[in-house]
Amino acid sequence: MQAKVFRKQSKWRKLGLVLVVLMFLVVSLSQRAVAAKCSRRWDCGDKECCHAGECLSKRDPRCKGGTPTFPPTISASLICSLWGNAGWCTGVETLDLNATEPQGNTVLISGDISGNPFACPSGAGSASCSVPLPEGSGVANFTATSTTGKSASGSTSYYLDTVQPQINGTLTGTAGSNGWYISPVDVSASASDPSPGSGIATFNYNLNGGGWSNFSGTLNLTDGVHSLSLQA
Repeated sequence: MQAKVFRKQSKWRKLGLVLVVLMFLVVSLSQRAVAAKCSRRWDCGDKECCHAGECLSKRDPRCKGGTPTFPPTISASLICSLWGNAGWCTGVETLDLNATEPQGNTVLISGDISGNPFACPSGAGSASCSVPLPEGSGVANFTATSTTGKSASGSTSYYLDTVQPQINGTLTGTAGSNGWYISPVDVSASASDPSPGSGIATFNYNLNGGGWSNFSGTLNLTDGVHSLSLQA
């Protein structure tokens, strides 16, 4: 009779061991099952945490210390109403900034334009603004800062020239009557781009409709009626 009791107790112990193993497997599988993708803490359930882009059971050691926070992101675009050559804007140009905060916290955009600071209105989860750019070339630095203390930064160069070049010229010769010259005429000219412009890329002339050529030095005009165009 005692031997039978011992066998029954042994069977119960083996059954208990099997149940423990099965419970361990169920817990392991359940932890793997909740490993869904996430980017914010509310992407996961109440009994889960978002860690390294995955929803994990809060019993997982990697969840210790609570749900980790992620930094904000920020992007920038240069918007120009009229593009010129070599990346220069010849119209109105702005720096458009957009920031997002993956946890939904308040985010603030700030920065400087060639050393001159600026700040944009903050927003919950996201913020955006358009910053006018000044004449000339420079660097725009910008940062998105979350109330969690984390931030993201970037920078971009800009080139803006809205002022037309200036051309100055003189005619040298012996003047006659009614706008005529009674000697050969020397034509001298120069072009300049007011600071802080992009500078003079080309300076050309067209004499009597003969096509455009680079202007350098002085032109000499002889007898006749002449048409001269200058372009910078």
